[in-house]
Amino acid sequence: MGLTAEKVSVEYGDGLARATIDVTFDSSYPTGGEDVAPLLAAANVGRAPHLSDVSQITFFEQETKPGAHNVELNRSTGKLRLNTTLATEATNASDQSAVTMRVRLTWGRWAR
Repeated sequence: MGLTAEKVSVEYGDGLARATIDVTFDSSYPTGGEDVAPLLAAANVGRAPHLSDVSQITFFEQETKPGAHNVELNRSTGKLRLNTTLATEATNASDQSAVTMRVRLTWGRWAR
């Protein structure tokens, strides 16, 4: 099924956009991470600059860390990797549907 992403807010200023998004993982986590397409779609509400590719993200941070979970954005694969401890990825096909995190993205004129 993949992760779900819900926009909390999007702000614009100085040629940049900043989005706060709640991300919920699904009941069958894939090794290597979840595709970021729902994250990009949630960020693309409102006005330009349009976010079409993970390489445009200039800043990514995790605002909430439920339990020992943390998330990493892999720009080269376009995936969000979920770690259940500091650097240990969630097990393949594991149920992570109870994990919701708030993340922040920045993109715009200084995108790579």
